[in-house]
Amino acid sequence: MKEAREEQKKFKTFYKELCVGGKCESYALFNNPLRHIYEIAGGLLDAECTYREGVLAEDKEKGKELIDEAFGILRHNVKLNDGGSDITKGLIYDEPWGWMHPIRHVVGALGIE
Repeated sequence: MKEAREEQKKFKTFYKELCVGGKCESYALFNNPLRHIYEIAGGLLDAECTYREGVLAEDKEKGKELIDEAFGILRHNVKLNDGGSDITKGLIYDEPWGWMHPIRHVVGALGIE
C-alpha cells in the first residue's frame, strides 16, 4: 500500500501542476475536459487505496471504517460522473469513451468482494 500511496501522491502533484489554475480547461479527451477525467480518476485511485487499506487492516473496526470511507468516495465519484456535484454537469457520453473505467463497475466489484 505504501507504493500505491506514493504513486497517488505523484498523480495528485501532476494534477495540481496541470489542472489547478485552469491550465487544463482547454485540454480535452474526445468531448470531455481533461480536468473532469482527472477528478474522477483521482477519486477512484483514492477509493481503491482506502478500500485495500481497510481490507488489510489488522484492527477490524478500523478496517470497516476505511471500507465505509472508500464506498463514500465512490458514491461521490458516481455523482461527479453523472454531474450531480456539477463538475460542469459530469462526463459527456461519447464513442470512444473519454473515460473507459465506469465507476459503477468498481462499486459493484468491491461490493461483491
